[in-house]
Amino acid sequence: MKSSIFKKNMTIFCLSTSVLLLAACKPKQTTTTSQTSQTSQTSQTTGNSSSTQATVSENSTSPSTNTSTSTSDPATTSLVPQEATGSWAGTSLQAVDISVTITADGKITTSANFGSGGVDDIREYSAVITGLKTIAPNTYIITSHTGDFNALLPGITGLGGVGVIKPGFKIENGQYTPISVSGASEEELNYQNYGTYSFALSSN
Repeated sequence: MKSSIFKKNMTIFCLSTSVLLLAACKPKQTTTTSQTSQTSQTSQTTGNSSSTQATVSENSTSPSTNTSTSTSDPATTSLVPQEATGSWAGTSLQAVDISVTITADGKITTSANFGSGGVDDIREYSAVITGLKTIAPNTYIITSHTGDFNALLPGITGLGGVGVIKPGFKIENGQYTPISVSGASEEELNYQNYGTYSFALSSN
């Protein structure tokens, strides 16, 4: 009899304990589930935020990568003044016939006949002016060139001596006058003290 009562009491105790344990466990599971859900939502939110930030970052850098660059060819610049371009002809104290052709990009071709006594001595030269210095109105000194130096002083020969000679030209009254400056060195050149050769060529 006592044994039966004891068993019944133990059964009731076990049931009560189970109920209490279940009651205690359910909130924890709910909390865990809630925390897991919040964590998942936070992770998704963070992921979406990162994606948004990445999109903004890419959009913010796109203007610099789309900077336009001009592909048009630069216009050809004229090195030689327009009034000096064209064909020129005449004579000098040394040449009975001189012809000169100058283009805007600096190409110069010359022909001069230094013959005498009925015997021709025709000399043809060509050069390209690559540097030009304005020393006075319509007056220029050739500071650099490629090709034959003689093309830059048409109708003139026999120049010698020690030092530096810079040829040039002056355009005045529709005429082309060869000029030059000279000095012992580049540093001693006086561009305001240029010399002429007592002749001028006319536009041809």
